[in-house]
Parts: sequence; structure tokens; C-alpha cells
Amino acid sequence: MERLNPLNDVAFKTIFTDEVLLKSLLNAILDFEISSIRLAENEVLPVTKDDKLGILDIKAYTDLGEKINIEVQLANQYNISERILYYWSKLFTAGFKKSRDYKELTRTVSISLLGYNVNNEADFHSCYQLLNRKTKKLLTNKLEIHFIETLKFMKLIENIDLKNPLHRWLIFLKSEDKMLLEEVAALDKNIAEAEEKLFALNLDKNLKEAYDAREREINDEITRMRGARDEGKEEGKREGKKEGKKEGQKEIVEAMRKHGVTDEDIKKMTGIDPSELS
Repeated sequence: MERLNPLNDVAFKTIFTDEVLLKSLLNAILDFEISSIRLAENEVLPVTKDDKLGILDIKAYTDLGEKINIEVQLANQYNISERILYYWSKLFTAGFKKSRDYKELTRTVSISLLGYNVNNEADFHSCYQLLNRKTKKLLTNKLEIHFIETLKFMKLIENIDLKNPLHRWLIFLKSEDKMLLEEVAALDKNIAEAEEKLFALNLDKNLKEAYDAREREINDEITRMRGARDEGKEEGKREGKKEGKKEGQKEIVEAMRKHGVTDEDIKKMTGIDPSELS
């Protein structure tokens, strides 16, 4: 039976709405330890292929009240930084009343598992916080944004460290190497459990239909974005040629004017209308 894609939203939620598995993944990503976690009440899965996939992320709360949002985004919509900041701010202030002390606002963490590269940094895992630009002193630990670029990780596949829990989870999420997948499942009971959940999804008719529908949506979105990008490149080339032609015409007009040729005669001699070049 074909192994499903764990980064499909339906598969991802099927697996990581299990609080034990979610805690394991988060502890592999974060630099602070989570002892217990609970899911937000609205974390539900679609049950039929016709259900709308409006909630594509997972929100959870730690035992200390920290808020964590983890999502998968496979298609590059070129707005990730602004969108993440917007949703981070909404989660940060959710439930807060004006009469309360601002110190009661808790650490809020956003984690994005990306199917594309978002920056030029070499590391596949980037963490952003509020720092003093000169001293690098942390202003507050209450803002934390993580980008995990799975394409960059896969380029490092020859140098993976199976002792690293994040490497193990990313192999589960991204690798298609059957032997490697079996190896990490043998090393990590949580990943073995995740593999079982992924296999079981194939046997659930409603979830499998929702999974397939989401796969089509993802593929359509990636195709649409690539088409828009390619169209933009072609348009840019056309505009560049136009601009290049225009600049050349300006040079001709300026050279003829220096020799005393009138704009009217330039138009008659070259077909260039100097008035349209200003």
C-alpha cells in the first residue's frame, strides 16, 4: 500500500492531534521542554471529502500556559512573514481582557513547516525573536517564530544525525527512503506510532477521501503559483525589451538634437516621436 504524505494537512492533523506525538514533535523543535500539552478545543478534522479545510494548523497550550501554533504550508504564496506575524498577534492577545495586567500575556510560539525555501540562510531551522540589533539582548521571550524548511533539510540527508529527534521527525515527514523510515521508527517509539496512524488513514474511507481532496488542492495551488510566477517572468522580459527599445530611441533623439535636428525632422527621418519619450 502506498505511503501517504504526512505533510498533507489531513494526515498531519490525524497524526498530531495525538497529544503525545505532538509533544514529542514540539520538544524536538523548541529549546524549552514541554512536560504536558493540551489541544485547543477547535482542533477537529474534516470527516468527508466535501468538508471545508478551514483550519489547517494545530493550536495547543502547554502546562505553563504557553500558546503554540504549528502549521504546514507547501505552496509558496510569498506572504509568509506578514501572515505569520498577523496570526501570531491574534493568538498572543486571544482571550486577554483590557483590565488585566499585560504581564499575564504568555509566550506565544509560531512554527511553520514549509515545502519551499523562505530565506537565504543555510540552516533549515530558523528561529526569530525580538532582539537589540547591537547587543543581541533579548527584549522578551514571548515572541518566537520558527521556520523549518524541509527542502533544505533533505539536501543534508547524507549528514543526518539519527540521535537528533528533530532529524528523525523530519525524516518521517519528508523522506521516501523505506529503509531509513524503518530505521527511525525502530529508534523512536513515537515515530513508530505516527507511522501506524499514517497507515491507518489509508483504511478510513472518509479520511482518505478528505486526504485525496486536499492533495488535489495542494497540487492545484502549487501549479497556480508556478503559472503566475512564470507569467510574471515573461511579462518582465517583455517590459524589459520595451524599456530597452525606449532608452535606445532616447539616445538617438538626443544625438540628433545636438546636431541641430528639430523634433519634427527627427520624426520624419526616424519615425520616432520625441514627445512620446519624455
